[in-house]
Amino acid sequence: MVSTMVWPSFFKTKIESVSTSQIYALESRRGGYAIFAFAIIMGFVNIVCGLCIGIIGSNFVL
Repeated sequence: MVSTMVWPSFFKTKIESVSTSQIYALESRRGGYAIFAFAIIMGFVNIVCGLCIGIIGSNFVL
């Protein structure tokens, strides 16, 4: 639920092409690391949610 609210607001910025001289500019690297960090955090959240659902489901069956 939270991921569906956060994900669209994260990508509100417009993606633009960058010239070859500015590929390794600070802003480009910062944006890349921000997207990477966001994806890693979302992956961990999905793992934790899956574990919680599995634990609750197995306890419910028992």
